[in-house]
Amino acid sequence: MEMANSIILNLHVIGATRAGDKIFTSTPEFTIQVQGPFSSLTRRYYGECRTKNLQDILGCVNAASRHLEEYSMDRARLVKALLDSIQGLNSLQETYAEDPRSVGQICIIRDTINTIVTKHGEGNSVP
Repeated sequence: MEMANSIILNLHVIGATRAGDKIFTSTPEFTIQVQGPFSSLTRRYYGECRTKNLQDILGCVNAASRHLEEYSMDRARLVKALLDSIQGLNSLQETYAEDPRSVGQICIIRDTINTIVTKHGEGNSVP
């Protein structure tokens, strides 16, 4: 149950991301980094970058999929969190519009969510 809550919390943070936000994934609990004078130094210190963040987001989505495969508890909450994360992914895509690699990674993550939701969400799918 605690693992599901952690995954759901991270998916919620992903979903709350707006265009221009920077997501911080170097800790087990994802956060949205508040922009300030030392933001870029902090991101560099912790090794935060688009590629790493998108890999961590995909890892969270895959963890949700594994949890859905292994446990019947929290199925509806996980599927809802996956669907809700799409809004933040769309915002990240807008933020990284000039970076085709990042946009491609975001498309892969959305496709992965669509596959998971179709399999476990009783016919729901990502628009």
